[in-house]
Amino acid sequence: MNEIGFCGLFILIFSAVGSGPCGIEGIVGSCGITLAVILVVAFPFFWGFVQALVAAELSVKYSRENGGACYWCAQLFGSALARNATAWLVLMMCSTSAFVTEVTVTYFEAYWPGVFADYWKRFGLGLAIIAAASLCVALLEVKHVGFVMWAFSINSIAAFVALVAVSASHGLDVKRLENPARAYRTVNWAECLNLLIYNSAGYDSAASVVKHVRNPRVNVPLAMVAVAFVIAVLYVLALLLPYMASDDSRGEWQSGHFVVVARVLGGEWLAAWITAACALSNLQVYTSSLLTASNTLRSMCSLSKRDATLACALLSVGFVFVPLLVNLSIESVLYVFIMAAELACFLRDDGDGALVVGDLGWRRALTLPPLALCAWVLVVQQRAVAAPVIGAAAVVALFTIQRREKALPVAEKQDVFGGKMKL
Repeated sequence: MNEIGFCGLFILIFSAVGSGPCGIEGIVGSCGITLAVILVVAFPFFWGFVQALVAAELSVKYSRENGGACYWCAQLFGSALARNATAWLVLMMCSTSAFVTEVTVTYFEAYWPGVFADYWKRFGLGLAIIAAASLCVALLEVKHVGFVMWAFSINSIAAFVALVAVSASHGLDVKRLENPARAYRTVNWAECLNLLIYNSAGYDSAASVVKHVRNPRVNVPLAMVAVAFVIAVLYVLALLLPYMASDDSRGEWQSGHFVVVARVLGGEWLAAWITAACALSNLQVYTSSLLTASNTLRSMCSLSKRDATLACALLSVGFVFVPLLVNLSIESVLYVFIMAAELACFLRDDGDGALVVGDLGWRRALTLPPLALCAWVLVVQQRAVAAPVIGAAAVVALFTIQRREKALPVAEKQDVFGGKMKL
């Protein structure tokens, strides 16, 4: 089963975290270029990097199954929390199909205006993405999925490196940078935070494949650090240089605007390349999400690889009907629940054999910033979206937490849904 090394793990994490800058233009539109760059650099320290550390330590320690955070919850808090964490994670990963469909549509619309104006064409595109990813996950082994993702990632990175290079050759207007104190007054925090979470989270997805990783105590933390560095550099350059080289206002920077900038600065060939890179990159993101969701479902209950993939794919179809901004809010709320569960596991763990942080005092200090951020994310969400999601989660919790349960011993072969767990 130990079939992937550093390179394979790197590409799976990179795919889950974002796979490229496609769709991040909205951060500029919601808070301005200067704050966007500051937040892209700073936000991972309050969310992504902490999540990477938590995922690295717990996934290496509890690597007998591919359930990730759900398996940690079962070991440290009992099966009741594990059932809820499984539901949150699977639903959130399945909802990614709706987000990547809408982002792909915005890029196609920027390149071919009016092509996807019809609703059913958008729905058909969503089904195509789900079908392609499902076949990839169901038919290929983890290491082969990694090969496909490498091809998509290299194409996406190369396209945006070309955009950055073309932007630099046109000259950069430093005066385009805004005063962050002035821009702060007009920030759309809900949209900004949702996009930041989407583009700097996903490190915990590594936990769903850690069983397949060779020498996880070395490869898992190295892959986490490498992905964090590449994502930060790529996102900052992709936002900053094209913005300074163009004349477009802050309000025009919404999803798909990279195509417009590429056409103005580089011509039709670059616009076409950015559009293709987005389509393949988004397929890559959803494939990684589906892999994580199906692995989580399989480890938490007795399902075959095919059945788990099919179940997650069918759930994904329902999310394709959800509008982009609503879906982003749903994902953010679910991610707050998951992050809180992961941090609780991190604090409850005894720290024995920790990769970095073993002392309980340091663990508590490390979890304070992301917990505060979780609270802020819930506060700024649209009440019409956040309230139903929180309410639905509470109802599920009432039905699943039937009695006070003890944490499961690591070696106990018990399925959190009542069947036999394959250890």
